[in-house]
Amino acid sequence: MDSTRFDLEDAISACWYTKEDIQLVYEEALEGESTNEYIANALLGLAQIHEMRMAKVQRIFEELIRSGAIS
Repeated sequence: MDSTRFDLEDAISACWYTKEDIQLVYEEALEGESTNEYIANALLGLAQIHEMRMAKVQRIFEELIRSGAIS
C-alpha cells in the first residue's frame, strides 16, 4: 500500500467518529428501550472499531516513516 500523508490525515480524522459513536450509544441508553446487555455489546463493538481505527493510523504512520515521506 502506498500511503500518503493525506491517507494519514484521513485515518486520524476517522478516529474522531468514535466520539460521535459514543454519543449515539449514550443517547440510546438514555432515551431508547435497549437492555443493558444491548448497550454493553454496543460499547464492546465500539471499542473494537476504535482499536481498528487506531491500528490503521499506526500502519499508515509506520509506512510513511519507512518510505521516508515523513521523518
